Amino acid sequence: MNQQAHVAGGAGRAGRQTAAEVIAGAGLPPELAGLVERVVKGSRLWPSERAEVARELCGHFAEGLEAGESAESLAREFGDAARAAKLIRRARVRLRPLWWRAARRTLHGCMGLLLAGVLGYGVLAARYFGGSPNVSRNYMAEFNAPVLAMPEGERAWPGYLGAIAAFGQEPAWMQVDPAERDAAAVEAWVRSTGPAFEMARGAAAKPALGAALSSRLQPEYVAALRASGRQGVMEEGPGPENPLMMGVLLPHLGEMRRIARYLNEDMKLAARDGDAARFKADVRAMLGMAGQNVREQLIISQLVGLAIFDLTIRGVDEHARTPGVLSDSDLRDLAHMVGGFEGGRVRIDVTGERVMVDDIIQRCYSDDGDGDGRVVRTNLGEFMYDDFGVARPKGLPLITAAQPVLTVTMPGRREVTRRTELALAAAAADEAMPPWRHGERRCDTGYRDLFEGAIYRLVPVAESLMGGATDEGPMVSAFGSRDIVEARRGALLAGLALELYRRETGAWPQTLDALVPRYMPSVPLDPFDGKPMRYSLSGGVATLYSIGADAKDDGGVPPATESGKKNVNSLRLFVKGRSGAPVSVEQQQALNKAKGDWVVWRAGPVPGGQ
Repeated sequence: MNQQAHVAGGAGRAGRQTAAEVIAGAGLPPELAGLVERVVKGSRLWPSERAEVARELCGHFAEGLEAGESAESLAREFGDAARAAKLIRRARVRLRPLWWRAARRTLHGCMGLLLAGVLGYGVLAARYFGGSPNVSRNYMAEFNAPVLAMPEGERAWPGYLGAIAAFGQEPAWMQVDPAERDAAAVEAWVRSTGPAFEMARGAAAKPALGAALSSRLQPEYVAALRASGRQGVMEEGPGPENPLMMGVLLPHLGEMRRIARYLNEDMKLAARDGDAARFKADVRAMLGMAGQNVREQLIISQLVGLAIFDLTIRGVDEHARTPGVLSDSDLRDLAHMVGGFEGGRVRIDVTGERVMVDDIIQRCYSDDGDGDGRVVRTNLGEFMYDDFGVARPKGLPLITAAQPVLTVTMPGRREVTRRTELALAAAAADEAMPPWRHGERRCDTGYRDLFEGAIYRLVPVAESLMGGATDEGPMVSAFGSRDIVEARRGALLAGLALELYRRETGAWPQTLDALVPRYMPSVPLDPFDGKPMRYSLSGGVATLYSIGADAKDDGGVPPATESGKKNVNSLRLFVKGRSGAPVSVEQQQALNKAKGDWVVWRAGPVPGGQ
């Protein structure tokens, strides 16, 4: 059988033969068989396609040999095996099924995207890990500079340290609800700590708090804690020279609140003792402490001062009318002390928040010298894990590797600075708004955008440090808290004026206008509608009240439940009830319970009077 016939005879077994079998069965000279083998191998086709190509090439060479051509001439005429393999592959691939060609193009596209992604990640990683921030300012040192330059005699904090040591361990009754405290135990403790109260009053009379910031407990404070029998639970000693401002410790705030509560208990006991001088001294000290805090730069310090001021107002309101304690002149003194606190209105200054943001910016962004820069790798993560006690996530290496990609969506340095300026400008405008326009305060929209769009992503732990989430932001909530405390101040001044009027005339006035201007300069305004606070005299009972969160005048009738009485002065609920926006089940329940008036002052009939 000749070569052509042999090839043809094998055609019937084409579906079962491999390329090697086809070549072996063709009986070609070695040089041609080797050429076919190289071409088939170089084509990188499917096995069945290779067999078909081998069959065609073997047939071609067999015909040439039959025509009398030599193997050498056929091989020479065929040309380069690699080039032939490439051309054959290209032609065969075009004949493959459509689905395969589509899948191939898709795979090539994915590989291209992957390569582009790898290259892009390399660029981002180089920018992120290769850049460095410009930490040019030590904000804690700048904050502390005026404190440390202050004469020792003008600083209150050293005096409070002495009081902390003298008061000793916190008494057990402090952890008990005021309504359930053992009055005898409280009295015994208060009377046994007289020297400590004198120290606290002396410190409260100083013009400024003068407590330096630190990322560690200061030795002086640790010594006071140990002298009191209490132990510090945080690391003491020198910390980083330039710590993150968001991580500085403020132990003085908790101590100030604790001492204010002690003074409040002494105020109660002074009223029971009929000791007007001590009563007024405690009020003056608490107002001094409140003022020292509200004049600090940080908003948290201002809120602590506001809380102490509120505690003072409540204490005076509760005990100023105790029979036989305060003379008319004492009441006038108290009215001047309370009314003159911080010029008649506590202002919440939020510009200190800029320090926190600016400090994060300088630690997380590069600086192009023109106010802009990009997010770069910093050691803030290590700082959070080491100093904030944040647990290291299990996937930390993966998170770190992904950070260059995440920075693509991060705003630049100039943009974060712009958002900060907008938020603070809006906050200044909102702070000046009267309380009945509380629902128009919008500064927290920009503030939230700033933090959620940048700060929380740069410093994730910041979100937990900001406190629990509410339907109001931290600034608007602070303004609302201040407004309610100011309403209590106005109510207290009106109550003192009512008491003075009663003492002078033997009866309660028919209207609040009778108190102006002899007993007070003007009638306080209702924080819920801006109108004068309501006053009623019925059956000899004098009642001063606000319309409350439901914005309805119920004639001085308070909500029926204790929870309703607590919520009736909520500006947040006041806004929720009028916004038209959907409210949660819990909010609706609170609104329902708060139906009624916020009674801020009430006194019974005057014995023997009208």
